[in-house]
Amino acid sequence: FMKLLTGQLKPSKGTLQDYWISVRIQVPKNFAHWEVASGVTLRVRTATTNTADNHVTFRLIDTAGATVGTSNSSQLRSTTAGIWSTKTIGGISGTFTPLGYIKLLIKMAATSSGIPDLGSIDLRWTTTVP
Repeated sequence: FMKLLTGQLKPSKGTLQDYWISVRIQVPKNFAHWEVASGVTLRVRTATTNTADNHVTFRLIDTAGATVGTSNSSQLRSTTAGIWSTKTIGGISGTFTPLGYIKLLIKMAATSSGIPDLGSIDLRWTTTVP
């Protein structure tokens, strides 16, 4: 597992504003595969449960530079307003060459009524014995 920590977005406008965070990560030299059902987990907290007020979107670029297929990766929000919620992203497909680089793209979007927080990102990949 690999954990990353990020931050918060609080815009002052009444219309939806967004901010993209990009993180480049090297794939382990003994990478085997992503966990099928839960390749990535995100800890998300939003001020409201309304995606028109605030949400987080996740994208993954593989080592070949292509956007990969994922499930449950857009308009992520708290199940209960203001409470941290773990979101599981699965179905990751693509090319992941050991020692190559992937890119995580996280969009935080909010109006003046909302605040999206991103607490941590867990990359759940399996490795072979070195």
